[in-house]
Amino acid sequence: MDWLAPWSSYRTEIEDCIDAGEGRVVVLTRDYACPLGAEAEVDFIGGPVWTVRDGKVARIEFYWNRAEGLAAGAPAADGLPSFRRGAPFVVDTVRACSRGS
Repeated sequence: MDWLAPWSSYRTEIEDCIDAGEGRVVVLTRDYACPLGAEAEVDFIGGPVWTVRDGKVARIEFYWNRAEGLAAGAPAADGLPSFRRGAPFVVDTVRACSRGS
């Protein structure tokens, strides 16, 4: 099944990328979609967690609830996320993949 089949249009914007360590990146997204037969567009914010190994995407865990994505991204020993912003290689890989480059 084509997951885009129910939509007449669908797009994703990356708002930020957060390096969660160990090749994991929490990608803060905002998705916009217009269901087939509708005129109004809906939007939702997400926080998918990308895992990058050897410069390639190894896994994507989709979280349509941003708080859940942030929590899953890098839980520290105390259970709270511990993030670093701007790890260039991992963040650049995620951005390139999202553009289809």
